[in-house]
Amino acid sequence: MSAKVSVFSSSMMSWSLITHLRQMGKLAGVIVEQVDSPEVNQLIFNLNQQQIPYSVYQPDRLNSLFSDINSWQSNLGLVFFFSQILPGEVIENFSGDIFNIHASALPNYRGSMPIYWQLYNHEPATALTIHYLTNTVDDGDIVMQKEVIIHPYDNIQTLTGSMLIALSQILPNFINLWEKNGLQRQTQRTFTKHDVFARALQEKDQWIDWDCMSASDIVGAARARNPLFGGVMARSNQGVFNIMQCAVVNVPLYGIAPGTVMQVDKEKGLIVATIEQAIAIDVVVTQQGYYSGYSYAVTHKIDVASKLYGPG
Repeated sequence: MSAKVSVFSSSMMSWSLITHLRQMGKLAGVIVEQVDSPEVNQLIFNLNQQQIPYSVYQPDRLNSLFSDINSWQSNLGLVFFFSQILPGEVIENFSGDIFNIHASALPNYRGSMPIYWQLYNHEPATALTIHYLTNTVDDGDIVMQKEVIIHPYDNIQTLTGSMLIALSQILPNFINLWEKNGLQRQTQRTFTKHDVFARALQEKDQWIDWDCMSASDIVGAARARNPLFGGVMARSNQGVFNIMQCAVVNVPLYGIAPGTVMQVDKEKGLIVATIEQAIAIDVVVTQQGYYSGYSYAVTHKIDVASKLYGPG
């Protein structure tokens, strides 16, 4: 059976998948979320420009969705960068042949923000996983995985790019095996206390909590939030600033309180104590522009023993 794929997505990150399927002659259409956002609007604009059929997902109008999918003669679904949890009726409409593409080695980092939390936790490697879609988030049988190495300097955009390359490498084989009824299902192992749930971001995640976050946590937060979320925020007596890049520094703290400036040095930069080590703040962004940690400290009169804060 020849595959005719419906792609469920509301992100331009899926554009390479859409165009790859179209070049293969396997694209049926695209289903987008009913959200007024620049990302969705850009995707719809591109679909219109390329005359690719699409349907808008509305949970209370599934019959309209099924009518569109059936008119495209679609027999295979792929879900990629789509925030809605699809109901069982959608799965049944594809006779179970609908798959999710997830950016982790499931079941680890199951959830909506796997790339973010893998960067935050300094993981050295991950995987792109294709698995059967079920009514439970990211728990369906795995049919394909491709290892992806995480470079120490990766951020969300670069690691997403690596995931897209991995997807392009395994997509033809996935389609070929599906058409030959040759996909091998592997039940996911049990999600344990050693696995991480990649939860959605909360307002508190944009700030440094100096009393709770380790140096590694702060470095991971800056890395995971650069550039998409504008870095991780801190506050001095002169106002709020965003840390885009920083590094762990092993220096003795001598009981210095977390958030206290230890050094302002042209060579070593802006060194700040944390709960167990210190960080060197490398890149800072404010409404006035971009700074090195040292230049930000000098221009904003942040001296040794100055205190940095979190929200409030």
